[in-house]
Amino acid sequence: MPSQKLPFHIAIVGGGIGGLCAALSIHHHCPKDGSVVIDVYEQAPEYKEIGAGLGIGVNAAKLLHRIGVGEDLNKISGHRNGIWISFRRYDTGSEIVTVPVDDRQEIRQSPVHRAEFLALLFDHVKKRNAATLHINKKCIELKDQGNFVELCFADGTTATADLVVGCDGIHSNIRSQFRSDNPRYSGRMCYRGLVPIKDLESWWPFPSYSISWLGPDKHFLAFPISRNTILNIVAFVYSDDDRTKESWTATGHRSEVQKEFESFDATVRKTISFMNENPSKWILNDRELLDQWVYGNGKIVLMGDAAHAMLPHQGAGAGQAIEDGYILGRAIADYLTTSSSSERETQPLEKWMQLYQDVRLPRAQKAQATARQAGQVYEMQTPEMKGKAYEDCLPLVRDSLKDQRRVRNFEDVHRDANKYHQNQPQSQPTVQTVSPVPSTSQHEATRMAPIQRPTRPSGWSSAHNQQLRPNILPTTPDIFLSGKAGESFTQLILNAMNNPSVKLDSQSFSSPRDYSVDVRSSENLFSPPANAREFLQVYFDFHHELTPIFHVPSIMAEFEQILSTRVSSANSHHVYILAILNMICALAAAHSRQRHGDSDTTSRKYYNTAMQLMQPNLLSDWKIEKVQALLLGARYLQSSSYSDECWTVLGVAIRIAYDLELHRPPDPEQFDCIEQEVRKRVWYACFGLDKLLSMIYGRPAATSTATFLTPLPEDLDDDCIRPNRLLFPSVQTTSSMSFFLQVSKLYRILESTTVLGDQPALADLVRLDEEFESWQAEVPNRLRIREAGLRRNETALILALRANMVCILIHRQSLVSGLSALSSMPSSTAIPATKGWEGGRLRTSMLQRSREICVSTAEETVRLVAERHEQTKSAMGPSWFNLYYLFTSILIIVSHVVDPDFQDDRSALMHLDQAVNMIRQIYLDY
Repeated sequence: MPSQKLPFHIAIVGGGIGGLCAALSIHHHCPKDGSVVIDVYEQAPEYKEIGAGLGIGVNAAKLLHRIGVGEDLNKISGHRNGIWISFRRYDTGSEIVTVPVDDRQEIRQSPVHRAEFLALLFDHVKKRNAATLHINKKCIELKDQGNFVELCFADGTTATADLVVGCDGIHSNIRSQFRSDNPRYSGRMCYRGLVPIKDLESWWPFPSYSISWLGPDKHFLAFPISRNTILNIVAFVYSDDDRTKESWTATGHRSEVQKEFESFDATVRKTISFMNENPSKWILNDRELLDQWVYGNGKIVLMGDAAHAMLPHQGAGAGQAIEDGYILGRAIADYLTTSSSSERETQPLEKWMQLYQDVRLPRAQKAQATARQAGQVYEMQTPEMKGKAYEDCLPLVRDSLKDQRRVRNFEDVHRDANKYHQNQPQSQPTVQTVSPVPSTSQHEATRMAPIQRPTRPSGWSSAHNQQLRPNILPTTPDIFLSGKAGESFTQLILNAMNNPSVKLDSQSFSSPRDYSVDVRSSENLFSPPANAREFLQVYFDFHHELTPIFHVPSIMAEFEQILSTRVSSANSHHVYILAILNMICALAAAHSRQRHGDSDTTSRKYYNTAMQLMQPNLLSDWKIEKVQALLLGARYLQSSSYSDECWTVLGVAIRIAYDLELHRPPDPEQFDCIEQEVRKRVWYACFGLDKLLSMIYGRPAATSTATFLTPLPEDLDDDCIRPNRLLFPSVQTTSSMSFFLQVSKLYRILESTTVLGDQPALADLVRLDEEFESWQAEVPNRLRIREAGLRRNETALILALRANMVCILIHRQSLVSGLSALSSMPSSTAIPATKGWEGGRLRTSMLQRSREICVSTAEETVRLVAERHEQTKSAMGPSWFNLYYLFTSILIIVSHVVDPDFQDDRSALMHLDQAVNMIRQIYLDY
């Protein structure tokens, strides 16, 4: 490595999109004091791309905003209004599947002109002086010289670097030094062309979104770029001509394209007539999956097409290179902040480069595989479709396209995008945002200062005048890892899910409580109409937003019919609507304790009525209304002292939901838009309540993201959901669904924390921490959990508290380690200073950061509970949750202050006193 005072020299081989993004990311994240020198070596005589369009996905666009390129990106992007892409039949042009623009995203997909985008990156590199740019520098060999790498160029010159980044494309010379594989021919080629949209305006019907006509063995794609002024055309055809395997680009003739697509829709044929006489002809290659990107003890790394060349069928290649560059920049910055130049000989660069690989490789490999699969789907070439008629293939194509949309919506690079600030815990902000970031940030500088915490002597608690001791801790810190109670019941539910033909005995799921109600008299089935309407008002005012499992106009019409006629009926649908109404009354009565006297007795009456209505056919005649009623019942029980019964009722709801296939995307051929949205809402209500109760009660969850494909509901108010279509507002707004959607996303992260174990892999910690930070950054302002000032909005309070519990679970490792050590010691034993995990400076610094986050989050939780307790002190349900939040916070704070290094932490001890006093008050209230 370089001697003391020498800068760290990085050589980027390849000046395409990936190389320039890597240079910008490294420059953005690293010090600007001359300690890092970047050279970019491009083999071409100029920095120039072949003119064509490309798509930059949401994830990559967000990262470009983070490094300060986002605003300029918006200036050259195409814009979508309502629709992102429409897939159509090749022969008639009729719709197969249409993918709407995700209006919930402030930053969206960006279709751009490849040459314009490269010019934008080039200008930013020059303007920021981020790197020295070289041309006519084809790197033909690397030589490992021990402390550095020597680069040999085709012109006979050489250069040296501490780190070489190989992003020299699919035909990478850098890769070829370590792997002997060649590009893999896909069996496909494409013709590309650019047509000014102004030449088409008189008849072109799709000026603002992408269109893809899918046919046997070929498909035709067109989408606008350059601020919707140019139409990018890509015509894909199947070809088994081996002679063209090693060529990359050539030119064809327009007549070739016309002949290939003569059977396609008239719109396609007319569009081809506007193409250039000699369109570009591209042979489509990719690479085999590569399991190693890091070589030379960390001094050589691959990225972009050199590491994971992929086919263009999902428009992911450029985005994956951007993600590579961003993560690599973070890894290099973290490495450089851990050691001075004189220490680098003993600091393993390979560890940081391996972390870059561990974070990026799985996602890039998945993108490679799905891109190849997508091409087969578009052209009916999958094993399931081969040999079938076009009409028989269309249902398979439709299902596959829906699944692809789900994957694209769910997978988010921000679980990978940033990483732990490994050795300088206060060096950068803990919470990242996706807004454009300047090269130097006052916000970031402010966060660099260490947190100053007031202290008081001796670690004494002012409330009890007693010194804190280890023997107040539980015998095991399993509260952080969730317990084993209820495992046999959950296993029974899972067994039933896996074997739907087995009919479960409804009595085995019944509470020993008596649900006896005379179902022959409608007088006993629900409360009088006046009370019912009052309870409905309470429910929709205070409960519906937390779990919006209904389309309100539809369910209110059902209720009104029942309340106005009060006609008893044996019709199962009528019975289930009555059950739902009674469950709503139970929830509302429990909520209105002060107004309605002894609400436990009153609300239990409504609950018993609902359960008796469903009891005869509890595990048969499965309807979505039954799942809705059971979910409401579980919500009611969750706010009571009947935890075992709550777990049982929720289990039955999940069992029925699986059998109704709510865990699968709703079929638009079978369900209208309202029914589709309700099915998605009900499924995520099952998932969310299951995760919440699992966290609160310490029981294994009965649902897992690995077992369902259901996409999230749309972020739309009910008046935007019509039977035949969804109405997306032109201006981004926060709907009544926003809280529910944010909680659903949060619980996906919660699920991932349960499998970490005691000593998780660094890459897993990176993903979870950054997935959580990304989630925080995307919370709407109305629900913002990190805004200054008091949070008077109850939904924001609830979201903040639940998020804090997930944050603590993610960062609990250092606390768990401390608790384990303390709980195993006799109370008289002196407490040693916390040392953190074995494994060196990297893990220790991460534990220090985790400790700080856990303690500050626990303190914030105590303050939030104090505020919420004032609002809900008369309600038992919130009090149960408040107790859980307080006990978790106490465990965190106690494990912190029993460490001699922190026993004088005045802030922590003050919050500990406050938490204990609140628990005492809740105990007196109930």
